[in-house]
Amino acid sequence: MSKITILYLRACQIEDISVLQHLVNLESLDISSNQIADLSPLKNLHNLSDLKLEYCEILDISTLSQMFNLKYLFLAGNKLGNVEFLQDLINLSSLNLDLNKLKNISILQKLTNIKELSLNVNVGIDVTPLSSMAQLLKLQIHTCWLKNISTLNSLVNLETLNIFQNNKIDITPLKYFVNLRSLEMSHIGVQNILVLRQLTNLRELDCSFNVGLDITPIQFLVHLSLLHLNHCEIHSIYQLRTLVNLDQFLELNDNCIIDISPLEHLTKLKKICLYQNKIQNFSPLQNHPNFERYNVPLQQSKQEAPSVKELKLQKIMKQVDSVNIQHQNLKRYIKHVETRLTRIQKRICMCIQQQYQDQIQFTIKVVQLFQSMHYAE
Repeated sequence: MSKITILYLRACQIEDISVLQHLVNLESLDISSNQIADLSPLKNLHNLSDLKLEYCEILDISTLSQMFNLKYLFLAGNKLGNVEFLQDLINLSSLNLDLNKLKNISILQKLTNIKELSLNVNVGIDVTPLSSMAQLLKLQIHTCWLKNISTLNSLVNLETLNIFQNNKIDITPLKYFVNLRSLEMSHIGVQNILVLRQLTNLRELDCSFNVGLDITPIQFLVHLSLLHLNHCEIHSIYQLRTLVNLDQFLELNDNCIIDISPLEHLTKLKKICLYQNKIQNFSPLQNHPNFERYNVPLQQSKQEAPSVKELKLQKIMKQVDSVNIQHQNLKRYIKHVETRLTRIQKRICMCIQQQYQDQIQFTIKVVQLFQSMHYAE
């Protein structure tokens, strides 16, 4: 066992991990979702570079303070009030502290190698200390109820940012994050997103659940491949006609959209969702190569343009023919199974009627009969 280098024991109802102290060659360990009170058996596992201790309700993690080789540390869902034990773990490159009780994170300034940091759902946290962490590439601070992110202006290297569920937050500082490729800013109570016009490197954007959102600036984000705009009370999507590089996913659910003609030339899209809108004509989508896989609202199908109806009817008829063939094959298969079951029942009855010295002899006979049936077929 001492040669084991990777071990996953997530959600195994473990309370005592003393047996792990002998696994000195461990490099990756996941013991998340267990009720572990004592982490001291880990103190000599100096080869660990990847450690997951999520949702263990741990109060004392001082044992980790000497694990200098750690690069990836996941501590989400515990009851941590401070992170002083991290100050000497200078090799950390990815740190997850979601769902804790953190307020002061100034100690993180010493961790100059961290590239990915997640602090989601630490309500009332002070993110000011992050201003000196210019090396960050990915930052997640959703549901922290932040009002201002101006102290993060210096994080100009950020490529991924999540500020979801920070109500009424001022997004003006986003103009400094010109290297952003992915931005999640749903549920933040914003309508004016003019600042996004400067984020021309964006590939993924989520602005959902911002009622009354003005989507005009999005037309300049021509490199987008994925866009979510659900529940924003959008009436016109004319501004989206320029997003010809959208090739992954477009979500426009629960809006007030009637005309989808601006989507006609967005033919690279693999998936479009248009539920809960007021669309009357779906013909602009009929030439899309992935039309069959789009989530077109069924309740609106009666209002579709005749051309689309005819197109769908042809495809449906082909599908019906295919289903009929499959149905006939299924009927033949069911009849075959019924025949086999009848024969099996008869064979078992034959076995029961005969006398055997013990249960083993009876079982052997049944198996032999089944085998003879199989080869006979």
